[in-house]
Amino acid sequence: MHKVLRISAGVLGISAGICLLLAQGGPPVVTVAKDIPRLVPGKDGERQKINFYVFSWDEFLALNWPALAGPGGLPQRGVADGNKKPGDAGTRVWETWKADYELFLDQTGHTPPLTPTDWSSWDLPVQVCSSSDGAARVIPMVAKGESVFPGGLNQAMGGPLVDQHGKYVRYEVRVNEEEYNETRDKQWYLRKNLRNYPAAPNLFAASTADRYGAIELKAAWRIMTPQEIQAQPPRYYMAQARVVDVNTHQCSPQPVTVGLVGFHIAHKTGIFAAWVWSTFEQADNVPDPSRPAPALGYSLNNGKPPVTSLKNWGFSPATAYRPVDSAHLKPENTSPIETLRLNPISDEIAALNKTVHDLAGVKGTVWENYELVETQWQTAFPPQIKISNPRTNEDLYPQLVATPVDAVANTTMETFYQGYMGPPKPDPARNALGVPTLGTSCLHCHYQAAQYDFSWVMADAAWPPSQASETKLNRALHSKGK
Repeated sequence: MHKVLRISAGVLGISAGICLLLAQGGPPVVTVAKDIPRLVPGKDGERQKINFYVFSWDEFLALNWPALAGPGGLPQRGVADGNKKPGDAGTRVWETWKADYELFLDQTGHTPPLTPTDWSSWDLPVQVCSSSDGAARVIPMVAKGESVFPGGLNQAMGGPLVDQHGKYVRYEVRVNEEEYNETRDKQWYLRKNLRNYPAAPNLFAASTADRYGAIELKAAWRIMTPQEIQAQPPRYYMAQARVVDVNTHQCSPQPVTVGLVGFHIAHKTGIFAAWVWSTFEQADNVPDPSRPAPALGYSLNNGKPPVTSLKNWGFSPATAYRPVDSAHLKPENTSPIETLRLNPISDEIAALNKTVHDLAGVKGTVWENYELVETQWQTAFPPQIKISNPRTNEDLYPQLVATPVDAVANTTMETFYQGYMGPPKPDPARNALGVPTLGTSCLHCHYQAAQYDFSWVMADAAWPPSQASETKLNRALHSKGK
């Protein structure tokens, strides 16, 4: 079997307790611990926002714990090294989770269908990069069962993002052991085994006090400059990766250094059947009025006064949101896309971020440069998760009573779906594609995949792939004036 350790667009399962401590009669506090929390702290019906923000940070720190080394030099999947701390070197726990391309295999020409490997295996039943020797991870390889491009570059329901150095931002998805095994055992990686509307939805198990349920991750990376690589102290969590050339679709002959700029966590946990959604960013992505500009510049902004499109939509040029197919991708070193955060990080989250940055084990490490942007969850119970008819424009999202309702966006992954901050025209409730708040809410977008338990990975990537359901959904809504 060909071995590949790679990055592309998923998450872990370790048997551990909840990594947070409850202050005596007070709110929960973030702890620097290697165990991923299973449940949001607090009692049902009594939780405050801080409970969810602490849960998000506990997840982030545990997921970014160094993984335990295994035989042959490869890390053990989903196992943290208890002798290390977050600032120590090594592959992160979440990077050992299975990538989407390891679960949703290209089945072209395979009868009977290929079966994904066991969780612990680093082998792949099919070659995913014609020039890969398996010695280094690769970003990205195969996107949702489709071609190498544009899936690994196009954002969800949008186009590619280009950083200030003319390099494409690249994405990967990973899933934890529980979601991987459930999908594998039920053969949900084959579309014929999925139930479609109006049949009952395909549902994953949720985390409980003593076991993990489904968790999905999505990461955004950009290629580092020599100055960023050599900076002391470093500003980014960096890794070595062989990236795919946007024109030849071949892996780079030598590894390049990439830095983590965005991070999503989706966790189906406890009573939250619509999952809990957490999103993080590296602090140097875009300007923040509360701090000075970084010495080496922003990743996604030139630091100049914003033009109208940038102020109104959060990106410029105005046409940048359009998805690009592989035949029309510009070569690397193309014109940057200017990005701005339209919805500022709340004061409560900003205060918690500062507290976490000062914790022993975080302070003085690269993780001091990462921040929670937002957490989103349902507040309606019992959750009335009715599946909408895919042939209609019925929007059932309001029944979840999400907190916050919208204005949830990561500048590295929802660059083009931050909403609208300009004059009354065009309608400020619609984003650049004419869609209402669907694009500014994790829950709202993923509710459209509720038939597949809010998982666009399963909805799109099961074989044969559905050819970007998110983009088709967006276009359908747009064409009908939504």
